[in-house]
Amino acid sequence: MDWIDITYNRKSLFIKLIGSLILIAMAVVAYFISGLTKTEGIVYRIWIGFLIIALIFSTATFLNFLFHTIMPKKRILFSFNEKGIKYKDKIIPYDEIEDMSYGLDVSHIATAFWQGVIINKKNEEKFIIPTYQVLTDKEVDTLIFEPIDKARFPGDVT
Repeated sequence: MDWIDITYNRKSLFIKLIGSLILIAMAVVAYFISGLTKTEGIVYRIWIGFLIIALIFSTATFLNFLFHTIMPKKRILFSFNEKGIKYKDKIIPYDEIEDMSYGLDVSHIATAFWQGVIINKKNEEKFIIPTYQVLTDKEVDTLIFEPIDKARFPGDVT
């Protein structure tokens, strides 16, 4: 069987970009509502901090979206078939995998900030595939785990 590729989800990135722009708009409105004339004090510093965090998050999301939109070909995160999972040049057979999860893992620099697929192998080894994007639980199930489970357990309907 051919390898089935899991790629970046541009729709998800676009939705997060819109969300981050709404976050900035809310922060700016809240800043102006909190006091147009106050330029010192703890509340002012909290709002400035919130604006800076919102701006950084929005910029990172926008650059990530722009990078994956400009690319002529979708970047492949990893591939799978009924035999195993392939990441770059490494193939992990399903019988070596104890469990898989999605989230943050500080043991790998790429997944300390951005979430990734974490594959725990039976020999206590951990294999991490960074996604460089944040997916919702539904997106993770729909885009990653359900297709892998269908390939791994072709006769299982549950």
